[in-house]
Amino acid sequence: MGKLIHNESKEFSSENAIDNVLRSIVSGTADISNRGICLMINGIGVVCRYGIEAMIDQINYVQEIWGINYRKGRRIMHEVFLLNREEVSALGSVEVLKAFVYKLGYSYFQKGHQVVYAVYDNGTAGMQIHFFINTVNFNSGYKLVWKTKDLYSRENRFNLILERYMHQAVRFDEK
Repeated sequence: MGKLIHNESKEFSSENAIDNVLRSIVSGTADISNRGICLMINGIGVVCRYGIEAMIDQINYVQEIWGINYRKGRRIMHEVFLLNREEVSALGSVEVLKAFVYKLGYSYFQKGHQVVYAVYDNGTAGMQIHFFINTVNFNSGYKLVWKTKDLYSRENRFNLILERYMHQAVRFDEK
């Protein structure tokens, strides 16, 4: 089953964190070891079709209206869901992969957080799905606080979603 990793970095608390992180992901200069080939970049709660500037502006806007500059702290969270090659193959098609990744990202959005995700194919090693989450809730302005048990809970939920999509892909293949 997939493995969820939570990345901590002091960079995520800087005033330019969103700008720096999103630009590095889109430009391909991010320091993500063994990330492979980028298959897709998208977001939920942000409109991506207008480019990186618009994505950055939208996330910054939410943070500014809720006073992030006065409160300081972490501005963005980064999590990675790792899949092995067998799990990736079991998803079947690109359409199923897109729906699966969207569903994972939606689990952050439904809790009130904008999310940008990037999917990287690592060849025989599998796939990495990177989630960059706005720490400020767009509904309430509360900052995101996660504990270790929350990470395990999300990992379990992501694996349940993975199982459903893998079975869906098998059913499509059988028809």
